Amino acid sequence: MLRIWFVLIAISLVSMAANAAPELRGNPQELEQYLQSGTRTVSIRKTATETAYTDRARISLVVTTRDRLLAEAIRMNQEKRRSTIRDFVDGGISIDEIRSSKFSTSPQFGWFGSKPNSFEVVNTIIVTVESEKQFQLVAAMADQHKEISFSRTEFEHSLKEEFEKKVRQQAMDHVMEERGFYESRLDLVLKPVAFSTSEIRPERMRRQPVLEQMVLTARSTEADAGQIADVAGFDEVKYMASVVVVFEVTTR
Repeated sequence: MLRIWFVLIAISLVSMAANAAPELRGNPQELEQYLQSGTRTVSIRKTATETAYTDRARISLVVTTRDRLLAEAIRMNQEKRRSTIRDFVDGGISIDEIRSSKFSTSPQFGWFGSKPNSFEVVNTIIVTVESEKQFQLVAAMADQHKEISFSRTEFEHSLKEEFEKKVRQQAMDHVMEERGFYESRLDLVLKPVAFSTSEIRPERMRRQPVLEQMVLTARSTEADAGQIADVAGFDEVKYMASVVVVFEVTTR
């Protein structure tokens, strides 16, 4: 009995679907015109890539000074930063490429007593360099002064915006080239009605992972400096853009 009910329900559903479908009537020419009256669209997606190299490095140095008196620790920190910046400028680095962050203090407590027995002042100098020679100058500063330590390096590409625009233009050119191919071969007209572009994310390929390790080892001899010059290099950056254009297809 249960099986019969399932069969009846299935027949009812098929009947409802048949009644809901639109009924098409007319001669073959009229039916063909009806089927061709809807809007036809086609999407063309193209990508483009360009390879460049980072030409700037942002180096962070930490300046730490300690003294029994807070005012003296601050003075020592300021003096060390001033002398360091002077050395950078004398070495050919523009003053506009050097900036110093706000300092922070940290009291140092002894084993006994509630009062700190010394104060620590910490500040950061951020230097942007554009050559390996300038990079070595900054790295040597961390080697030669106990108050200065190497923190990190961030590589940049100064022509980032130009390359992003370039790959976007190339991807669009590829789309329009394929559009022209289809129009000429299929005797159609493709009218653009919508488009979208993917987010451009430069992909950085690190060629010299040992660079920061060499700086952190604090090797400052002439032989080591020559070795750094041989292996140090800026990163490779790959830019990619993807463009999708939706075309309305019509006949000529």
